Amino acid sequence: MRVRLSLLIIAIIGAIGNASAQRDTEVTDRIFVSFNTSTYTDFVTTPVRMVSTVVGHDPNPNDPSGPGIPVSAEVPYQSQGWSLFSIGIEPRFNLYEMSEEAAVAVSVPFSFGMHQVFPKSNDLGGSESFGGVQIPLLAKLYLGSGSTYDSEKNFGLSLGFGFEFNKLGLITIGQSDGEDGTSGWMMPVASLGIHFWRGTMPAEINLKYGFGGTEKYYIDKYGDHLKDDFGNLTSKSSRASSFKLSFGYLLNY
Repeated sequence: MRVRLSLLIIAIIGAIGNASAQRDTEVTDRIFVSFNTSTYTDFVTTPVRMVSTVVGHDPNPNDPSGPGIPVSAEVPYQSQGWSLFSIGIEPRFNLYEMSEEAAVAVSVPFSFGMHQVFPKSNDLGGSESFGGVQIPLLAKLYLGSGSTYDSEKNFGLSLGFGFEFNKLGLITIGQSDGEDGTSGWMMPVASLGIHFWRGTMPAEINLKYGFGGTEKYYIDKYGDHLKDDFGNLTSKSSRASSFKLSFGYLLNY
């Protein structure tokens, strides 16, 4: 993952160098800023992680009537979050403008979401918390409306790919064992945008999808081995993901 991110950053730096050859265009004429919102359409799932937590208690011979001796085990931990409302800003820089209606850009559509966070399933430990942050780094191709300041098209399209940092669960609400399971993570992300005019302002409907690798787990949150309906040992799998449908306005067009 880090190698791919490094290659993407190197490619972006190289494109910036090539873009400096466009002497007829000022740098400020290739900077765009969008304001984005998402209502009920922002979903995030963390990776499966093995986290050390207390799964039970053994009798304490020195205090038989006491709570017992805590027993810890490595158990699978995964949370998911659904945002009631997300808000974000997307700075964008056109690295290379092929024409008035086409450009290659880099953008960082970071956002904060009012995520309600809870365990992914009954088999898994998870966080009971609130809030989430997403910081993607995307290389994007723009065609048509909104691609440059000189565009005269009424409609346009954008395609993007890159990597996204996620942090799900900013404020703990309930009891959350296993703090290692709440740390941030990186994963690939792709986006598709439809651009159009709404009144006197360029607008966008954007779909963003992030996807992590599949992780298997063989025990549940209590440390017991998973079994199928016939009592045979089995496994389950899950993956990190993010899905967001958002609406945005260009602020400085």
